Amino acid sequence: ISSIYDQVWYGFGFGVRNAGSDQNLWHVGSLPGTYTIMVRTNAAFGYAWSILVNKRGFDGDIDSLMWDAVQCVADNWPAGYEMRCGRDDNGPASSSSLVSATTSPVPTSPPPTATPLPALCFAGSNLVEVEDSRGKVLMRNLRVGDRVLIDAVTRKFDTVYSFGHWDEELVSTHLRFEPMNLELSETHLVFVEGKGYVPAIQIRVGDRFHGESIVETIVSVERKGVYNPFTRSGEIVVSGVKCSNYVSLQGTDVFMVGSLPTPFKVHWLSHQFQFPHRMWTYWFGLDDQITSNGYSKWSEKPYRWSTWCLQKNPVLLLLLFSPVLAVLGAYWFLEKVIIEQWPAMVLSAYFFGHLLR
Repeated sequence: ISSIYDQVWYGFGFGVRNAGSDQNLWHVGSLPGTYTIMVRTNAAFGYAWSILVNKRGFDGDIDSLMWDAVQCVADNWPAGYEMRCGRDDNGPASSSSLVSATTSPVPTSPPPTATPLPALCFAGSNLVEVEDSRGKVLMRNLRVGDRVLIDAVTRKFDTVYSFGHWDEELVSTHLRFEPMNLELSETHLVFVEGKGYVPAIQIRVGDRFHGESIVETIVSVERKGVYNPFTRSGEIVVSGVKCSNYVSLQGTDVFMVGSLPTPFKVHWLSHQFQFPHRMWTYWFGLDDQITSNGYSKWSEKPYRWSTWCLQKNPVLLLLLFSPVLAVLGAYWFLEKVIIEQWPAMVLSAYFFGHLLR
């Protein structure tokens, strides 16, 4: 287990990532109608560049495109004066894969892992608002301990206590909702007016998110890097849209037993599952550790167990989850007592009512 910040950090205005014995440095900027990125690679790679484009909102794409172009130059120069990068009638001119400014070009062998888990997260190019002077930051730059916006209407902020998933290298498919430019996995839960928290795959053009945002276009995109911050409330505003920290493994907004819906909302169930994790960080400090799979050690095994259970027949599924539901209900009550101090509120109401008699 290692810290997610062992190799990436922010220093003196630059993003920094270890690359062999040196570092890659980068800085991005944006004004309405423009986007810029400046990169200085490690000494072993030996290149630096900057780019200015007349549009916002696709920083990850530009970053990957520039790395691909520079890698092509590195592969071909000075062997031939004619640079043949990209694709022609004979196929790709370079076999180098796309990498980003936050990725080291030094080859590494990934550690052996268990069966890979799917990407059930946000893309790193999403924007989140933090309470400090940084304002809006890219999801990939969010850190444990940051206080993030969880409700755009009430302007309420909450603490990121952990990341359920953090993998800068994983390439996965996301749904992109425009014009808000929200990018996330199809099973991630999003708050929709009149529906509550539903999986992204159930959202349709014309649906209204929390506030005034109306979905105009939905497209499928591929992105490198997946991130899933956990807040104590279980909610977070991403690219201006109120989202859950959690996903629906069944692709529905409620827990299903076979074809029968139950009254239990997936968002509520998932939030109670995280109760021990939240309480641990509440008493013993925030959690910035992930496994070699890129998952929080608190999330990976419960996820695998839940996936295994959901594959069983409805009768067995009901038998497995009945005691779990009882435990989750107890978790809910305990959190109300410990964190929200229900006994104090109840006693205060009792004595206040007694005084009014």
